[in-house]
Formats: sequence, C-alpha cells, structure tokens
Amino acid sequence: MSNERRGADRLRGWTWTAGACGAVIMLLAAFGEPPRAQAESQGFLCPTSGRLVSVGLRPEEVRKKCREPDDVQTRVEVRTVRETRRRFSNGVAEDVVVENTVEVPIEEWFYDFGPSRFTKTLLFENSRLVNVSEGAKGSPGGG
Repeated sequence: MSNERRGADRLRGWTWTAGACGAVIMLLAAFGEPPRAQAESQGFLCPTSGRLVSVGLRPEEVRKKCREPDDVQTRVEVRTVRETRRRFSNGVAEDVVVENTVEVPIEEWFYDFGPSRFTKTLLFENSRLVNVSEGAKGSPGGG
C-alpha cells in the first residue's frame, strides 16, 4: 500500500471519529446531561457529628449518630419469599419449595448536608439500614 493511500485512510478514520464525536455532542445538547450515577456504600461519616453510620443500624441509632433527616418517605412493599424445606415421607427426604407473601416496611431518609457535600439517601427495611446511596451535591440551604 502506498504512503499516499495510508494517509488517506488515516484521514478518513479521523473524519469519521470527528463526525461521531459531533453526533454525540449534538445528542447531549438535544437531550441534556446524561443521568448521574448514584454511588452506593455500606455507610458514611456523618458530617454533623463525624460519627460512622453503617448498614445494620436501627433508625434511632442513626438519629443519635447523625441528626434528624431532611425528608422521610415510608411505604410497604409486598414480596414473595421462597424457602426450600426438606420434608421426610416414609424415611425418604425430598426438598419442597414453599412460597410466602410478606409485607416489608420501607423507610427512605434523605440528608442534604449543603452545597459542599453530596446528598445521602438511606434505605431502611424492617427497621434496619440496608443501603446508603450518594446523590448530587446538596443545596445552598441544606445542612
């Protein structure tokens, strides 16, 4: 392949890449920013007290370690729980799947620690902290 031909191929590849970048920029301009990912963790240091809030705590323990949340949402989720149980019949064991429907009380707490810190959403199930999500930076009035 001649040097002239290789140069043309490189230029064509560059032009396509620039065109693809242009298309992405146009899509972002048309539809706005891509959604921000939320980080999840097993806990966080509460900025108001410097104490560790971690998965497994009860709501009253979180209040003592941090403060009252800025917002609380409550709901009940209905879930199907499947268990495998071993049953014996005439000396022979067999595994049987049993399904139960249970109601799970859910509380979501929202903390806004101000514009220099990320917001936190705490998820409680059955009065135990099961997840901490980090959102965008807080509002100027937060904290």
